[in-house]
Amino acid sequence: LEKMHSKEAFEDSSFLTGRSVSSNQQFFTTFVTACDVISQDKAFITRLKKAEFDVAFTHYYDLCPIGLIYHAKIPSWIWLNGAQMLDIIANLIGVPSPPSYVPGLFGDVSDKMTFSERVANFIGKTTTVAMSKRYSIDPETEILRRNLDANMPHLSELATECALVMITSDELYSLARPTLHKIVSIGGLGMKSRSVKPLNKEFKQIVDRAKRIVVVSFGSVISADLMPESWKNALIEVFKHFPEIDFIMRYSAEDLNDKIPKNAHLSKWIPQVDLLQNNKTLLFISHGGYNSVQEAIHSAVPIVTIPLFGDQFVNARSVERLRLGVRLSKSDVRSETLVKAIDQILSNDEYTNNVKRTQAMILAKPTKPEEQLVKWTEFVAEFKTLPNLIPFGTRLSFIQYHCLDVIALLSGVVFAFLFIVLCTMRVLYRKLCTSSAKTVKSHKKHN
Repeated sequence: LEKMHSKEAFEDSSFLTGRSVSSNQQFFTTFVTACDVISQDKAFITRLKKAEFDVAFTHYYDLCPIGLIYHAKIPSWIWLNGAQMLDIIANLIGVPSPPSYVPGLFGDVSDKMTFSERVANFIGKTTTVAMSKRYSIDPETEILRRNLDANMPHLSELATECALVMITSDELYSLARPTLHKIVSIGGLGMKSRSVKPLNKEFKQIVDRAKRIVVVSFGSVISADLMPESWKNALIEVFKHFPEIDFIMRYSAEDLNDKIPKNAHLSKWIPQVDLLQNNKTLLFISHGGYNSVQEAIHSAVPIVTIPLFGDQFVNARSVERLRLGVRLSKSDVRSETLVKAIDQILSNDEYTNNVKRTQAMILAKPTKPEEQLVKWTEFVAEFKTLPNLIPFGTRLSFIQYHCLDVIALLSGVVFAFLFIVLCTMRVLYRKLCTSSAKTVKSHKKHN
């Protein structure tokens, strides 16, 4: 699965292309298969029951763990969303998610959309939710009913009963959107505790010699050495264009060692947080992964984002919308566009000032993410279920939720009223015409 995504990551393709849809089907299939395997592990299921947990945490990729929690009779559970909220989670727990200004997690749009972007976002969000239900939730429900309990409720029903949803995004650097009382933000969790560590000898020598630094990383999931040759050549030209800046890049292969200038330093691993927090660091060229974005913002470093896949597109749009950095699409990766993006940030203090202000707001927040996590977990452990936080909208049909029946009724009333008015005017017009004709005829007769 990782190799498959690595090959596609650098391609400039939509989430809805045939290849991407096929890739996501395989993604769902992986979790469905895992659900079948784990639900047949009798020893594990027995241990889960005997443990008598007060609260369970489950990830957001699929709903199989929710069925296991139900079967083990764990009284309460919390959904952990490791990024901005997934469309399927919002759909299941009743969070309003209008496609007119709430981007789909995998869509490359901001909250301010053109008409064509709203069309694409509507299709993307609808397709994502439909695929999740068809290729993941429905088959996993059948598997759990077959392996554990024939009377188990549908996983979609169980999902609506979650006590809380904890999301690791921060409202201060995410696009504003509707939410619910049960949504608890723990964005930036652990960031404050990441104190700057002394650099090892290799990186210390680089930093000590450097006047200014730019950190470059495309994350740990996708290997940067798989990028197209055009990207590699573009980066080399960028390194050469800024000889007074040292570029430290995470790159595992050795094919560029003889091509890069002296101010470029490639390494299979880099101490990213420690480098970002160094006062010589000017900006961060990143794929836009949420952790990387958080680390940059917490370090008050502006970002040039080049999103590759998944939620990185929305993260990059957030960075661009809030003026914390510059976004480039995959088709924009050329030496001249990269140079322009870097110059744009280095020559404009607005980006640095914005990211410093955001960092200051994060540090001044009344409640910290660590406190939110601990106190809300203790709260759920004490009170178990929180049915008063479940919106009634989760029980409404699509027609009821969107008031389509009300709109239809009122539209019918308006059309009926207009029809009556039109018919009345037509009758009056005919009578008026008839009366006028008689008057004219009578006038001619007298003459």
